[in-house]
Formats: sequence, structure tokens, C-alpha cells
Amino acid sequence: MRIIAAAALYFLIVFGAGFLLGPVRVFWLEPRLGETIAALCEAPFLLVAIILAAQWVPRTLRLRRNVSSLTVMGLGALIYVVEELLFSSSRNVDSAIARMKAEG
Repeated sequence: MRIIAAAALYFLIVFGAGFLLGPVRVFWLEPRLGETIAALCEAPFLLVAIILAAQWVPRTLRLRRNVSSLTVMGLGALIYVVEELLFSSSRNVDSAIARMKAEG
């Protein structure tokens, strides 16, 4: 059970960091530097969030620090990411189809 909680917390921390850094990239960096350079500027900050969360979460939740526990935690977080991508892309597809029907 702690592994599932660790995966969820790890996902929330990393997703939250991206959620906070996204507007800075989109509204401040992209108009000045372009999409690619803005994403490259954001990447080191996300990497730091990923590394710090990967160290902090197992220690905070007293998860065993062996390869299998940490791998399951990472895979669990990956499942949350894939679920979020699938959910958000299906929402975008549905709204795009609705707009196309309304326009045409």
C-alpha cells in the first residue's frame, strides 16, 4: 500500500512542478525565445524536481530502498502519467470533434 501512495505522491510532486513551470515557459519564455529554447530552459528545473522527489518520497513514506520497491514506485508513477495523457488527449479529441460538428 505504501508503494501505491509513494507512486501517487511522486507523480503529484512532479506533475505539480510541471504545472507551476508551464505558465512561466508558455507566457514568459516562449514569446521571447521560441518553443524549443523555452522547453530546454524548463527541462533542468523539471529534472531537479524529479530527482528531489525521487529521493524525498521514499524517505518520507519509509519505503524500503531496494531496487524492486523503487522500480514499482517509478512504474506506478508512470502509469499515472500515461493515464493522464490518455485522459487529456481523449478530452481534446472529443472537444475537437464537437467543434468540427458545430462549425460544419
